[in-house]
Amino acid sequence: MSNFLKRTFILAIILCAFIGILYFANGSVQFSMQCANSRCLVAASSSLMSTMIGLSLLVFAALFPQKKIEVVNTGRVGIWRRILSGFIDCLVVVTISIPVLAFLVLLTEQQATQEFAWRFIRDFTRNTDGPVFIGAGVVNLLSFFIYFYCFTRFQKATLGQLVMGYSIFPNTEHEKAPRYFVRTLALFVTMVTCVISIPISWFVTRIQTSGGKTYWWDRVGHTSAKKVHF
Repeated sequence: MSNFLKRTFILAIILCAFIGILYFANGSVQFSMQCANSRCLVAASSSLMSTMIGLSLLVFAALFPQKKIEVVNTGRVGIWRRILSGFIDCLVVVTISIPVLAFLVLLTEQQATQEFAWRFIRDFTRNTDGPVFIGAGVVNLLSFFIYFYCFTRFQKATLGQLVMGYSIFPNTEHEKAPRYFVRTLALFVTMVTCVISIPISWFVTRIQTSGGKTYWWDRVGHTSAKKVHF
């Protein structure tokens, strides 16, 4: 199978998984608590198939073989390739985490109602809602960090990076050890503040006269992005 077909295959798997979790949950996979004017609307929904699809995508991402990746020295990995890769990876994390976390929220609802359902919506709160929904939101944010950290730490390309044809490697131009945690933290900050940070990062990199025109998250992490075939 050619490099292009492999990249297309991975993208198709991701898109099918995302569409699948929505389809099998009747278009709604979510957990939310919205409050206004002393009234709250609490809701969560998922499905067995959506949860299984999310877990299957996690296994696919972790076990996809990458032993035959070859570095292609054809120039720097540009900002648009990075942005599209990040968007695809966010889609991957959402597809994995939201159905699973929604399922856990549904389990806590079962503890109160003594009856399990794959969907609920109510206009009142319980004492457990705050810890449950805040905890689920924090875990969801952490799942993004863990996803990018683990793949970078074990020197594997994320699914988004595979689709866009590049991977992250230790920077061999100096003797400093790669700082994967610092790099992931910098990347996470960049993603959260993307409207401001990405244009600034692009501009600073364009006017760089030294350092190999490296984006700041790679510079502080002592890593570099290289185009690959697999």
